[in-house]
Amino acid sequence: MRKLIFIAFLPIVSLIFPAGIAAQTVAPTDPRLQEQPSPARYTVEEYLNGEMPGRKPSPEVKLTFDATGFAADRLYHVPAPGVHPRMLFAPEDLPRIREQLNSTIVGREQLAQMKKKSSVLEAVGTWEADCYSALVKGDLNAFRAAYHGPKTKLVPGPPGTQQNPLVGTMQDRAFLALIDDDTAKSRELALAAVTLAKYMTPEVETVGSRKYGEDFWRNVRGVVGDGAAIGFLYDFTAGVMTDEQRTIVRGLIAAITRDRYTLGMDLPHHWRNWNFIGMTLYFPLLSLSIEGEQGYEPRLYARGVDVATDYLKYSTSENGVGKEGIGYHTAGMSHTSEFLLAMANRGTNLYTAERFRRMTEVWLAYAMQPFGGSWSSSGDLGTFPPNITFLQATKFFYPKSAQVDWVYQNHPENLQFKRPNPTLLEMLTPVDEDTRAGRAVDYHSGADFGLAKTLIDETRGYLFTRNEWSPIATTLEFAARKDTTFPSHDHPDRGTFYFSALGRAWSLPSYRETETKFLNSITIDGRGQGYFAPPATWISTVDTPLATFAAVDLKYCYDWRWIKPPLTYTDEEFARDTWLEQYRIPRDRLKKHSPELKWERDPLASTVAYNSGYLAGDPRMWDEDSWVKRAVNNPVEYAYRTVGLVRGVHTYAMVMDDIRKDSAERLYEWHMDMPSDVEAVRIDSDSFLLASGGGKIKQDAPGYASFRNIGMPIPEKGAALLYVKILEMAEPENSTYAPTPSLETIELIKTDDLHQNFLYNSGMIKRLTLPSRSTAPNYKVLLYPYRQGEDLPVISWNDAHTELTVAHDGVKDLFLLTKHTDGRTGFVLKRGDATVTFPSSASTP
Repeated sequence: MRKLIFIAFLPIVSLIFPAGIAAQTVAPTDPRLQEQPSPARYTVEEYLNGEMPGRKPSPEVKLTFDATGFAADRLYHVPAPGVHPRMLFAPEDLPRIREQLNSTIVGREQLAQMKKKSSVLEAVGTWEADCYSALVKGDLNAFRAAYHGPKTKLVPGPPGTQQNPLVGTMQDRAFLALIDDDTAKSRELALAAVTLAKYMTPEVETVGSRKYGEDFWRNVRGVVGDGAAIGFLYDFTAGVMTDEQRTIVRGLIAAITRDRYTLGMDLPHHWRNWNFIGMTLYFPLLSLSIEGEQGYEPRLYARGVDVATDYLKYSTSENGVGKEGIGYHTAGMSHTSEFLLAMANRGTNLYTAERFRRMTEVWLAYAMQPFGGSWSSSGDLGTFPPNITFLQATKFFYPKSAQVDWVYQNHPENLQFKRPNPTLLEMLTPVDEDTRAGRAVDYHSGADFGLAKTLIDETRGYLFTRNEWSPIATTLEFAARKDTTFPSHDHPDRGTFYFSALGRAWSLPSYRETETKFLNSITIDGRGQGYFAPPATWISTVDTPLATFAAVDLKYCYDWRWIKPPLTYTDEEFARDTWLEQYRIPRDRLKKHSPELKWERDPLASTVAYNSGYLAGDPRMWDEDSWVKRAVNNPVEYAYRTVGLVRGVHTYAMVMDDIRKDSAERLYEWHMDMPSDVEAVRIDSDSFLLASGGGKIKQDAPGYASFRNIGMPIPEKGAALLYVKILEMAEPENSTYAPTPSLETIELIKTDDLHQNFLYNSGMIKRLTLPSRSTAPNYKVLLYPYRQGEDLPVISWNDAHTELTVAHDGVKDLFLLTKHTDGRTGFVLKRGDATVTFPSSASTP
């Protein structure tokens, strides 16, 4: 480790850094920070009319549309009032739907799976069969006993969290009866629907009479479940019902929808931006089951259109990058897509909004691993592939889009051809593709699209860059999440990076880890960034053919932590907001183990702009959060991260961290998460050789080393390797206490006890850890992918540690580095006649 002794940079290059990079906060005396929600909520009439007096207009985002390539002939019809089905298709569409399902590979598979799943209604002895049999017989007492009996599959929990698998299965069976033209089965299901309506109508009226009963999301949803299954059950069986039967079931739907609104309809327009908003759109979709009939409320559909439009506007950047990780964002969009079909059939087509198609054609194309089959993104479920319902619907309506086709073909449910639980939207959007392993037709590759090598999303603070579009491309993803304004599905790893090369991933996102120690970030004496994580500040970027770099300011993310407001409630506030009682226990834990924390409204200018002027009516994100609160977390003097890619025959990445907590010597640890099959082939004092697993084992280990009779792995010739070179890392004053870099296997167990899944184990990973006991570690790390048998780069410093040379394949890269007075590192990179200055005068703050 003596090679890594830190020598201060000399100011050899004069660099101009953009002004205003620090997190901007408003003055503590700013009256906006004292702004309180109005004690009275709006009336149902105001919500349904879309009138929110006292709220200022949300920031304007204009949607642009492009119908090029959209298969308008694949939309469905809306019949005359009183004719069913009508919610997503009309009776005249049934021949075409039957043909689509039976003539396509995906359609036949989905049809078979839906039949298999719904057959449980006839499987004697199951909960579903016991309930269904009682419903068909019209025996309310028998149904009640079975429904809540020992076999029940109702998901317990507070109001609004119940999932009802019975009604969803009946919905599927009713759809199949239409497809099979099975009138007898449809009549049987109609009888069951009538009995169910007789049971549920008083239940709905009871919860609807409670406090906040006008809020479907908070109350009635807990009885009828998350989706629009009851509406579809009526829609698919109404054609065989008697007038009396229709009146009974329609009465239930009217009772559910009458004089009610749902989450999203009560929020400022720009607050409609996370996955729950997609889920709430089942409520206006449900109302369409009685469209034009007695009890129908047309304003629910109109407000649903508003909410869906706003969700697309405010949750998706102009480049199509979602506000949440791919798993959550595309799940929200899958719920939305079903309502979008109803909208498009009725003349309002958000499928053709450019932000909608760019989610797949741009974001998901850049975020997909170059070797295909998996994706990476920042935040909860950032390891998930795109939701298949959303993706299949996009593929169905854009059948000739090369980028959509490429993303769709690489989805694991297509590669493995597993469709165990098809949704109704999937049944209406089957595609004629067989992508099972060994049978996939590679119509396209990333090189076909003409996409740039770099995508910089200024809205999110996100960078994607690569050396080429190929399966063995070297790619770098860098996330700051400068747009965060409330506690969401974010992780305390602002400035995280993901790195892939030579056909495999080397650095990965996490599943739902909420502690910096499990993420691609730096901890200080074991502590990291605050959780929930506030936003980072995106400083600047430079993008040239030679190199692409970005830098972020992470100070605010270490200094402060955000929290969900109910965790700071008084007992009086819990008495007022009774539906948030679940937060009382974690609140008490927080008060016990962190009594010193003082919570206040976050005064960031962006947070103030998000909230101030929008609190009239007491709107709540997640149905529980208002203006986010902050408390001191882990204050630092400065924390900057610079990450970039240098292109060439051997493309490599560099990560530079300028971080300092105070003048005391502390343990800084630089972490990089890696797949579990990564092995260390060699570890030197300042470098690692990492392999992708496997290979021969060396048997002639020298001396009496502990591994003498086992040896160390030797990669096969041509195997993918990653050379991790610690270019610089400060040591302690007393080198006796210098910790040792390591590649370790760790358990991902959640020890944060304040928000969901306490002590949840999400598996194991390999983690590269570079520890520095110092006052400022000055990390500079090189990530150099190459193949076994190739030469490593020759790396050297000048005596003053202001000039770094990386020589490889006859190419010499010279970095001229400087240390700015605020602690940040800048550089000029020279290769031949090419020069890259970072930050540059052209950088965008």
